[in-house]
Amino acid sequence: MEEIARADGRFEVELVDLADFHLPVFDEPAHPRLQKYEHEHTKRWAKSVESADAFLFVAPEYDYFPNAALVNALQYLSVEWAHKVAGIVSYGGASGGCAPLRNCGS
Repeated sequence: MEEIARADGRFEVELVDLADFHLPVFDEPAHPRLQKYEHEHTKRWAKSVESADAFLFVAPEYDYFPNAALVNALQYLSVEWAHKVAGIVSYGGASGGCAPLRNCGS
């Protein structure tokens, strides 16, 4: 996906890997809406999200839902996501990209 976006030429592309942020299960004492981040990993993640105008998430699907790492990363922040465009590309061996209420196995 990164190569396609770069080849288009209309976008400034930055590949961000959640693994680089080492986000544990949400561990901030204050609600994300307050932006009172105590941990360095949260501050780095917030800065990364704040600096972007749009997002394309490429993530494995697990049990007809985004994986836990992506859900956790999304829930770490609130204000930083506001008014930004986002899309998701999912993949999986049996059900990547399938709607939860649709039988995708047949």
